[in-house]
Amino acid sequence: MNKDLAREESMKLFGMEPEKGRWIFVILGLIINICIGSVYAWSVFSKPLAKIFSIGAAESLLPYTISLAVFAITMPFVGGSLDRFGPKKMVIIGGIVVGIG
Repeated sequence: MNKDLAREESMKLFGMEPEKGRWIFVILGLIINICIGSVYAWSVFSKPLAKIFSIGAAESLLPYTISLAVFAITMPFVGGSLDRFGPKKMVIIGGIVVGIG
């Protein structure tokens, strides 16, 4: 029983006690969801772009369509990589790819 108690006392999340450190995961999850949802902001830009470039709705929504298609197509591959490389590396790689996009 003493080993379990000593192990629980030595556990840390981000250098903090687990009760406090777990909230960082909540904040990081919120930030990740905002990044994932940013693709939906395209609807704000589609009408002004259509007006500026004198294009139709289909042409102005093409980047949005491609973005969602690539997102859906890559998910099975990323799921397999998640098991192999772990969530930390995959989140870093995903953040870099989304940032470049």
